Amino acid sequence: SAKPTSEPSAAPTTKAPTKSPVTPLPTALPTAMPTSQPTPTDVGDDSGGGTFREYTTPNIGEANDKAKGVIFTITAKSKDVIITALGIVGVGKDAKNSDVQVYSHGGSYEAFPDDRRGRGKSKRGRGRGRGKRSSRLFRSSVAAWDEYFEDKVMLNPQEIVDIELDEEITIPAGGTVSVYVLSKKGVSYKASDSNEFDGYAESDDFVLKVGTATKKEFKQTEKLADFAGRIVYETGIAA
Repeated sequence: SAKPTSEPSAAPTTKAPTKSPVTPLPTALPTAMPTSQPTPTDVGDDSGGGTFREYTTPNIGEANDKAKGVIFTITAKSKDVIITALGIVGVGKDAKNSDVQVYSHGGSYEAFPDDRRGRGKSKRGRGRGRGKRSSRLFRSSVAAWDEYFEDKVMLNPQEIVDIELDEEITIPAGGTVSVYVLSKKGVSYKASDSNEFDGYAESDDFVLKVGTATKKEFKQTEKLADFAGRIVYETGIAA
């Protein structure tokens, strides 16, 4: 299917941009952040009847924590959701060229009790975030995940940088997938006050659920994490 572009000022195009678009972050934090966001912005139509949309998480102005990786889950509502790009925020004071990977697999990232592969040390972490962790392990073996992006990306701590995936992540209507975003130089997120796997934000088409940050690649879970960034996706036919 056609790849999305950044939100157009005129008629949308069907060809994806060759460079990662960026969006400045708010200059001041809101006094209260909503738990959901209004209808996402439509950025184009697919010839098969689907619609390309962009959804920016409402917690973007509160993404003050950093980690090497952030894992979270997404549950589709009544339509198939096909993710074509993810927007993430860097860390530090200046833009940095970082090795970035995006992984996904169907269902929850929580491992079964007998899954001992690559078990990492787990902790809630210090500072903000008072949610309760429910998973004993997460699927910390790279073999349990499919890779959807790997390349160097110029990340900016002041802007959302969209990363066009090498392959689309498809979530069937009513289904759940786990997404793992890794950045060698770090990625920003919001430490969660909700319990693991609770919904913390939603669009008309999906629900984002509390995940976890990791200190290393596929190792050492830290604070519970609310993904902060943007999801560019296409909707399918309602179930």
